Amino acid sequence: RCSTTSTTRAGTLSRALQFEHAEADLITLPVFVLANLASGLTSVIADTDLAHPGTPAASAIRRQCARHRVTRCAASPAFFEGLLRSQKAMPAFQKIFTGGAPVFPDLLRRLHDAYPDAMIHSVYGTTEAEPIAHFSASDANHKTDAITNAGGGLCSGASVPEIELRVIADHWGNSLGPMCETEFAALAMPAGQAGEIVVSGAHVLPGYLDGLGDGETKIHVDDRIWHRTGDAGWLDESDRVWLLGRCAEKLPPFPSPTGLPDEALHYPFAIECSLREQFPDIRTAAVDWRGRRTLALGLSRGATAVPKIREKAAKLGVHDVVCLKTLPLDRRHNAKIDHPALRRMLEKADIGSAKER
Repeated sequence: RCSTTSTTRAGTLSRALQFEHAEADLITLPVFVLANLASGLTSVIADTDLAHPGTPAASAIRRQCARHRVTRCAASPAFFEGLLRSQKAMPAFQKIFTGGAPVFPDLLRRLHDAYPDAMIHSVYGTTEAEPIAHFSASDANHKTDAITNAGGGLCSGASVPEIELRVIADHWGNSLGPMCETEFAALAMPAGQAGEIVVSGAHVLPGYLDGLGDGETKIHVDDRIWHRTGDAGWLDESDRVWLLGRCAEKLPPFPSPTGLPDEALHYPFAIECSLREQFPDIRTAAVDWRGRRTLALGLSRGATAVPKIREKAAKLGVHDVVCLKTLPLDRRHNAKIDHPALRRMLEKADIGSAKER
């Protein structure tokens, strides 16, 4: 079953990423090598330290892409951020797909400016289900940006045809099922309301080795298995997926602005995305710290912006602002906040002197 799922996933990736004959693909993530092998595409492994995607060797990559006539690239947002930051001439990509970590609207805008004629997509997926949805940079507009700015989260576009996606009431931390379809349907949240994102499909991993973790992340509904992504989100009237953050990182309640899901600001990512729109150079992380809605700032630079950040954060329900030199990131993509590590930092730090109320 796992072999069948892997083969199906490769085919789904090929369609979602719009592979074409004779293309050459710059690779930074192993899963795309497998998809390329299954589809007959040429893979060019990026000439850089793949363990640190946020600091790509821009000059070496540009030469490599020219030499092998690379036409496309699928990589983490940190990788593309690094290329744009290098101020070197960009490789001649015709197709760009980025995911594995949050793809903020400002990155899509900057990529579109750098590649006005290229196809640019953000891709939402998980280790167990890749891909789930994708969003074209050409579909981003002032309306989607305004929703993000207000606290509605990050638009990830429509789900791919091969997957079924639902948003159910947030029961994260509690096992669900087995149940019948009628019982499962009763958990569904209407469009415009937030909850857990769950998915089902032939390319979705049906279970883990020895069943470890299945009870927490799988829902058996009649003869189907649904995977609980652990992500909170909502569907808009066009069935586009909006991401709000990890269910496990839910914050103390705070009312959302009119027109947004009632629980949108209960999740950290909605706050972080909103602040990113106004302060793109400062990394933020919202966290429940000792029962208070707390915002941590990574302030290697930009300290003068703190008063304005505090002002906007307060409107998003933030109680406290904590200033740290850096925020811990995941090792794989150098882009996601490592929340357990952040809590250790907050525990170790003298919050009483660093915190601004």
